[in-house]
Amino acid sequence: MKTAGIILALFLALGAVTANAQFLAQSQKLTEAPEGFERRIVQLYAPNGRWWNDKTPASGDAYRTKVYAEFYDSAFAKLIDDNGALASKRLDGPDLDSDPVCQCQDDPGGLRIKSVTSPTAIAADVNMIMPCDKGPNQCGQYTIIIHRIAGAWKIYDVVDSLGSNRSMLTRHNACLRARLSEAAMGRCLR
Repeated sequence: MKTAGIILALFLALGAVTANAQFLAQSQKLTEAPEGFERRIVQLYAPNGRWWNDKTPASGDAYRTKVYAEFYDSAFAKLIDDNGALASKRLDGPDLDSDPVCQCQDDPGGLRIKSVTSPTAIAADVNMIMPCDKGPNQCGQYTIIIHRIAGAWKIYDVVDSLGSNRSMLTRHNACLRARLSEAAMGRCLR
């Protein structure tokens, strides 16, 4: 009976280590390769993961802040947050209505990495395949651009079939901040 308790305790401890492996100490981030960072993103967006299952706004906001600090360039995260706040005020709804990293609104069902290329020591392009039920040649492909910022890899931009999300958010946020008529804002947000 005592052995079963020890085995259960070890199993639970290993589960906790695995769950926290998404969040590394700064010393580990210094030596992390782009492929390792991207695997952590895939793990973060895993089906039925915590990113999708927080039930209370307070715990969800705290976890979101932790995820943004760990994975996102702070300027990119601010563009996303500002866009949500501005669109809520001006459009009565979202402007960016999906998560750019998974190209989804809900649990993505598992992201797939197609390839990782590192044009420089401080930048890498991670080519992703969005999960779908249409077959591998019909699924959307996009690129997560990561940069090494303050000794750690961070999501700097996402480029999809419509172009750079960072550029779009910058442009749309400027439109939403301007005092434009509804028609002028509609043209501006294209």
